[in-house]
Amino acid sequence: MGHHTRMWQVYAYGGTEVTVIQQWTDPFGTAMLRVGIERGGEVLALGMAEAEFLAEAAFLREDGAEITEGARP
Repeated sequence: MGHHTRMWQVYAYGGTEVTVIQQWTDPFGTAMLRVGIERGGEVLALGMAEAEFLAEAAFLREDGAEITEGARP
């Protein structure tokens, strides 16, 4: 795998622009990530293996907005 994701990078995935919002390595050593979009004041997020994501995603840009999951004021 040549490309590795980084926090806040933006990708086209499933016809939608998504932002990498979390990264970790699972107990088996697999690089994992969570991508999200903000829609209607809520964050919609999806987690998966980085390799699975990159097989279908297209890198768009480095400068995505910070998106955080959780309660909104």
